[in-house]
Amino acid sequence: MKTAAATIFLVLACSSAWAGQALWALDPKSSEVTFTFSSTLHDVKGSVAEYEGDLDVGQAFQSAAGQGIFSVSSMTTGNRMRDRKMMNMFEAQRFPKITYRFEEAPLPQSDQGQTELRGWLTIKDVTRAHPVSVGGFRENDGISFSGETDISMNDFNLKPPSVLG
Repeated sequence: MKTAAATIFLVLACSSAWAGQALWALDPKSSEVTFTFSSTLHDVKGSVAEYEGDLDVGQAFQSAAGQGIFSVSSMTTGNRMRDRKMMNMFEAQRFPKITYRFEEAPLPQSDQGQTELRGWLTIKDVTRAHPVSVGGFRENDGISFSGETDISMNDFNLKPPSVLG
């Protein structure tokens, strides 16, 4: 039996107003957050329209800590009935945000590199340690990361919606 899971794909770009600034903000114009729910019958793809985040870059550009905050009500699959069920599953009225926080991740020191974010994911009222492997590279005025992670819905007390209603 296939376990209900979600895969999150992130393309995040952070930029600073001037060189040497320690706190960088996520740039929503250059970023996207998508997800896929896998189940026995089929996979469902969607996106998150509203999110924010920041990256606190450490000394000498060696490491960073940060967070991402994702609005549950802005998650969409393009199917209103399915989206309504998804909002109920996440209890969006009661728990409007999904958050991911990480500390002291090493930053790639070459044009392209891999790093692992060791952080805490909060969905509804459950917070769990959750590593995310990301690729990243530095650009003239910022940093770009992309990554993908699997999340067990059972770990966060999420009951997959029934196709029967």
